[in-house]
Amino acid sequence: MIDLAELEETAGDRRRGESALALARGQYHLVGGRFDEAARVLEGAAAPALLAFARAGSLPKGMVFVPGGVHGVGSMENPDEGPLHPVRLEPFLIDRCEVSCAEYAEFVRDTDHAAPAAWGPDAPPVELLDRPVTGVTWYDAARYARWAGKRLPTEEEWEAAARFEVPDREPTLESLALAAEQPKTPRTFPWGDTFVDGLVAKS
Repeated sequence: MIDLAELEETAGDRRRGESALALARGQYHLVGGRFDEAARVLEGAAAPALLAFARAGSLPKGMVFVPGGVHGVGSMENPDEGPLHPVRLEPFLIDRCEVSCAEYAEFVRDTDHAAPAAWGPDAPPVELLDRPVTGVTWYDAARYARWAGKRLPTEEEWEAAARFEVPDREPTLESLALAAEQPKTPRTFPWGDTFVDGLVAKS
């Protein structure tokens, strides 16, 4: 006897596995900037936005791609940030660098939005033009993001982007299954687990 329902379930599992693998491989190639390979792998996957980026051959200027999937966020060391827990995120783009004073000044000029209090008459000191803007509220930042055609990242997206490690090899079905069973503990800082003075901004 052949159980047709079981065969259909097995075939469905295989199709879902192949689709998940294509998505993981496509994202892996997008992270590495291999757009042609990403487009080839994503051709059969149900991911039109990712396929569009791959076919375009580039990402928006100054932005990086962070793959979707399960990311570890939180901390076991700091009670205010605990516990360490997994969250599932959709793929997203995030700016590689923080918004500079020069970029924010352009927004202020275009919209007549109030400049940070520490600035002169609507312009930052020349020596701060390439430094990250400070003295803005969450609402100021959200307005800037809308003006720039973007949005602010969620807390989970921000943390996932900071802790994301570029994989050293293309995903396989086995590596995806292992990652699901034994999630990797995320690194503490973008560069690793050891605090390095000089790599962080201090107020």
